[in-house]
Amino acid sequence: MNRRDLLRAGPALALVGAVPTAAFELPQEAAQGDTPVMALFREWRRQHQLMESLSGLSDDEYDEMSDVRAEIEARLFAEPAQDFQDVCAKLLALSLDGADFMDDAHNSGKKICEEAKALLA
Repeated sequence: MNRRDLLRAGPALALVGAVPTAAFELPQEAAQGDTPVMALFREWRRQHQLMESLSGLSDDEYDEMSDVRAEIEARLFAEPAQDFQDVCAKLLALSLDGADFMDDAHNSGKKICEEAKALLA
């Protein structure tokens, strides 16, 4: 299985229930009126959630998917934020949807990321 196969499999997995729809906090399609950052964030979240949902990937397959996510991140971070939601989206992507902030000593990182997620819901 190569990167193209994995990327093509993503929508099919969601359709057959392999990726629970409850895991998606934001609608996956670009919403009318999305800023460029929010459109890229939705793309980033789809890739991130696909990576988190698939098991049994080889290291090479996972690395290929990580490369795709990193390309999306580069475009996302280069795009200027237009509002507070854009800043929250960038924070969540930077922290891998909050996972990188969860282990801080005062648990403030988790709280900040939960607040950011709530603002984007």
